[in-house]
Amino acid sequence: MLHKSNYLILLLCLFTILSHKLVAQFPYQNPGFDYPSIEDFGTAQQYLLGYPYTKEGVELLPVGTDLYDGNDVNTIYYGRTPSNSSNKPVIVFVHGYASSASVWYTGRDNAYADVYRDGYRSAFVSMTPNRHMWTNGNMLSKMLDQIKAYYGVSKVVIVAWSKGAVDTDAAIVHFGANTKVSRVFTVGGAHFGTSLAELANADLLALLNIIFMQDNDATKCLERGYMNYFRSITDNNPNNTVSVTTLGGWGNGPLARLSIPQGLLYLAEGSKSSGGNDGVIAYQNAKRPNSVSLFEGLEPYKFLGITFYDGPDETDLDHFEVTRGNLFWPYFKNILEGSSQRRSVARTKKSYNPNAIVSSKMQITQSVGGQQEFLVEENAGNITMVANLSSGQQLSVQRIGSSEVIRAVPVSNTAKDQKGLYKLGKLVPGKYRIVSNEETPAVILPESGIQVVLNTGLTDEKLVHTNDAPLTLSSSIVRANGSVVNEKIKISAMLKREVNLKLGNASSVEIPVNFEKNGNNYEAQITESLTSGIYHITLHVSGESFAKTLITSIAVTDKPKAELNNTLFSDADLSVFPNPTKGAFTVRLQAQTKPSQVTIYNHQGVIVQRFAIKANQTNLALNAEALGLPKGMYFIKLGDSKLTKRLIVD
Repeated sequence: MLHKSNYLILLLCLFTILSHKLVAQFPYQNPGFDYPSIEDFGTAQQYLLGYPYTKEGVELLPVGTDLYDGNDVNTIYYGRTPSNSSNKPVIVFVHGYASSASVWYTGRDNAYADVYRDGYRSAFVSMTPNRHMWTNGNMLSKMLDQIKAYYGVSKVVIVAWSKGAVDTDAAIVHFGANTKVSRVFTVGGAHFGTSLAELANADLLALLNIIFMQDNDATKCLERGYMNYFRSITDNNPNNTVSVTTLGGWGNGPLARLSIPQGLLYLAEGSKSSGGNDGVIAYQNAKRPNSVSLFEGLEPYKFLGITFYDGPDETDLDHFEVTRGNLFWPYFKNILEGSSQRRSVARTKKSYNPNAIVSSKMQITQSVGGQQEFLVEENAGNITMVANLSSGQQLSVQRIGSSEVIRAVPVSNTAKDQKGLYKLGKLVPGKYRIVSNEETPAVILPESGIQVVLNTGLTDEKLVHTNDAPLTLSSSIVRANGSVVNEKIKISAMLKREVNLKLGNASSVEIPVNFEKNGNNYEAQITESLTSGIYHITLHVSGESFAKTLITSIAVTDKPKAELNNTLFSDADLSVFPNPTKGAFTVRLQAQTKPSQVTIYNHQGVIVQRFAIKANQTNLALNAEALGLPKGMYFIKLGDSKLTKRLIVD
């Protein structure tokens, strides 16, 4: 017989298994939307905190800097109840990516101390640090029931940071928490995602494993393409009824304490010239449609022909400063108590999409035949490089045609978040070679100079593409002063399906994209009927004096009841064998009634070979060595049929 204690252990094990089951039911579903799998962690643990630490100051290493695996998932921490607080709302604090509830109540200048001092009751929730908004939104909505019961209130006020703002949106709109929350404030909210999530998962940076984001569901859902998809099924939902106020940071410059992610974001596409960023979230992406924006961000103005950027001191913050109590709480308190100044608020329009047009100044370079080179254009300013070298390795660059070797200076040799970031300073324009024994991808980040701009075909009203209509892309290459670059320019791109709309791995779809010059722009149209999912767009642009790389993402959805007649892949019409190959390979075709052509692209989408196909020809015998194709990945496309196959040369 089992002892009584053994029965208790058995029951506990069964409860644990059941409480972590995958659930598929949502109380407030969007018709036709198939949600990702959600982990249900059951009833949250609850603890009472001690009195707050009230010493003012700034943490040198802010809470949440390092990756947090989560040892208190599904836990509520209650603050002490101050006197005369019964007539004031309960404030629930929601943490962000790779963090926990402690970001709000530990260290100096913590938010717990501020709300307690001002007579507000508080609760701090720890959700998962690395799951998508659907798991966390479900968890948060259930936690709110426990918090309401604990304090005996019908509704609470939420303060959410970073990805926690997205988790809160999911809870309110998709899990019924709109009846439990009276108002939401967000600080550094990832309402439209971050380009860092795409950089972390980009093929070109697969070996550059130094960005703090990681390959998990939280990173995937923070890609700009998925967040646009999330907004498309959230903003017009009838449950989107709670008032939201946002506070974003804009003025964080390069090479600050957030170093790697912040330097990438600032110098790649989130600089002051494009609205600023807080080191993780571009300011424009921290705003939420049809919501109040507390203090406006950076605004450019000109004086004597020189452009300056100015903004309110209140939002000159980085991504961790926005969690400091004295930097946000006074303004939120004023709103709650009805004493906010009118000058401090503005409303973000109902139709809003900062991801419709994206830009980049960065260049990603990889070793080719043992040589790794990059270009520096005029007026590039200070150059920063990101490279993941082994411990003790040095990094230098040499201008081709010169004997001078410039040693890269590490930004820091100690801080985890600064590993792999090097300063090169101002370099003479020209072509440079990276001097290193390691063939690691490198990101070249000029402070100024030329940038590539991509119009994704989206608008403020159009957040996603549907697969019943062509996808149109338009790119321009401009200098810092806005003038068009007049050089002979090569532009190539790849469109690659990364995940499906449930954030799960799915069959890959990869399409080379051809841009053609049209006036000052370069345009491309993708006419294939794309499988729904999140797609990465990777552009490589080069001229005589520069080279740039742009990475972004878009969402493609199924048009309801659309007749999708165009098939992208068809084994019966196009096949390549043997694959992989060490030399000879055959392209087998369905007999064409008219002459056509076969085009071979490299992994960057650049055309490397073209072959004419006669009418009724069914085989094309080729040899990679004879064609001069080095080892790598290629794409073979048949004429105008849009049929594409991948070829690996070993």
